[in-house]
Amino acid sequence: MKIAIIGAGISGLINAYKLSNKHQITIYEQTKQIGGLCSGFQSDGKYVDKYNHFFSKSDKELMQVISNLGISQKIFWRKSSQCLSINDKLQGLSNPFNLFAMKNISLIDKIKTGLFLLENLSSKMNIDLNDKNPEEWIIDKCGIKVFNLLFKPLLTFKTQETEDISAMYLKARIKERKNNTIGVLEGGMHTLLVALRDRLHKNKAHIWLNSKVRKIMRNEKNKWNVVLDTGMEEYDLVIACISLSDASALFVANPGFIVPEYLNVGTWVLDLNKPLNQKYWICLIDDPQKKRHVIVNTQPLDGENRVYFTFYKRSQKITSEIENEMFDSCCASLKKINPEFNQQWIIQKTFHSDVNVEPVFTQKFISRLYGAFESFKGLYLPDLIYMPQLLKTINTSIIKSSIIKQRIKKEFKV
Repeated sequence: MKIAIIGAGISGLINAYKLSNKHQITIYEQTKQIGGLCSGFQSDGKYVDKYNHFFSKSDKELMQVISNLGISQKIFWRKSSQCLSINDKLQGLSNPFNLFAMKNISLIDKIKTGLFLLENLSSKMNIDLNDKNPEEWIIDKCGIKVFNLLFKPLLTFKTQETEDISAMYLKARIKERKNNTIGVLEGGMHTLLVALRDRLHKNKAHIWLNSKVRKIMRNEKNKWNVVLDTGMEEYDLVIACISLSDASALFVANPGFIVPEYLNVGTWVLDLNKPLNQKYWICLIDDPQKKRHVIVNTQPLDGENRVYFTFYKRSQKITSEIENEMFDSCCASLKKINPEFNQQWIIQKTFHSDVNVEPVFTQKFISRLYGAFESFKGLYLPDLIYMPQLLKTINTSIIKSSIIKQRIKKEFKV
């Protein structure tokens, strides 16, 4: 079959990888490089990821792809620790005993929270949770102090507003909890992207960069026309590995699916001339406005004195003013992790941002998603595929690509 894939991010590349051994694949990417959020940049002759990526041994589908591509030997595993700043002091968060060491929570609330986390780690996702928001759910189970100290700052960090967020989303994040052994690839995600690209070339798939798709439409032969600046091509089916916002704009008529709010993301990547902290990999930093920032410190993982400071804006453009404001917040957070830090430690800094990175998992969106049509005969939209874990990760992208492959096999008898 002749298949068009829109978007050469990790989702587009994985879908092409899954199908290219049996089908004729063409990928259209509007930018000048593959990878999307997994792409990177050159720094002193080394490849650096724009955004921090990691995985664990529980990401079985990703581990299988890495193995099949012959790059397993480039994985290295590290033990990692996480911390939370409380009253400008770093408090470990890497094991259950850290919870009981916190002085701001009563013993009863600690016990309730511990039992709550254990229950949610082992139990399955439940659609009934979509009728609750995280605040009422956590306060009922763990108490208001636990919600305000641990859960609310992280929810507002990611979603800004918590009133319409689904409790299912929070449960998915709890279940996502990895053990403290973290995997990274030598050479970063570039290593995986190159291996995927080379396999696709071997399978005679075509990747067209700087090729923006303008429209997609059904034709009288019940196939799909893909319209580009350079002309129009006909395909048996299309897989749109882009946001639902971008996908809806490609339809000549109303596409008939809900378009959610999306999160925009920005990240400062700072190279330092001194190690920030040799113990902690992820540091959750509170500021005076009761907000929380997340610092990813790569030194404990790969020995690089590099930090990632990522922030999200819900349906809000990341302006240069916001960019500069977040740099100041980043420096303030670094000083909490290491009081000796000053800006003279920074030998290089880069900023990256992307729009429509991840749907905002509101109660309304999840309820529509749960009952949505996951494909339109010959058109497949990964962001419309309901996944119990909800979260947009590389491993989830691989699971969704397998679902799409099975649907194509069933619907087209191939």
